[in-house]
Amino acid sequence: DYHFPCSSHYSNNVFPEVLLDLVKELQRNGVSFDVRKLNVGDFLWVTREKVAPIPGQLQSPVGRELVLDYIIERKRMDDLCGSIIDGRFREQKFRLKRCGLRKPCCLCQTVKEVFARQLMQV
Repeated sequence: DYHFPCSSHYSNNVFPEVLLDLVKELQRNGVSFDVRKLNVGDFLWVTREKVAPIPGQLQSPVGRELVLDYIIERKRMDDLCGSIIDGRFREQKFRLKRCGLRKPCCLCQTVKEVFARQLMQV
C-alpha cells in the first residue's frame, strides 16, 4: 500500500524565491511534499510505501519510494529563448531524455507571471 505525497524536488536552477512560492502554495492547499536536490530537471513526483510502526522501536521504519515517470523542467520564456540560443536547452533536453523517466515535460512560464507574483509579495 502506498500513499502519494506530491514530492517537490528542486535543482540548483530553482531560485529560492520560486521555491518559497511553491512551498507556500503547496502548504496553503494542504498538499504533502518533500523538498530535495535534483541533478536533472526541476520537479518530479515520488510515491512512498505506507509502513506500520513496529512496537518497541523508537523510529518508524521507512517505506520504499517509487519515482513516477514524470519529470518537469521549468523555464521562464526569457530563459528558454536564451538557452536555445546558447545551446543549454539542447543539453538539458538530452539529459532529461537520458534520465530514465519516460515523460519529461517542459513547463514554460512567462516573465510577466513571475514578476507579477513577486510584485504582489512586496
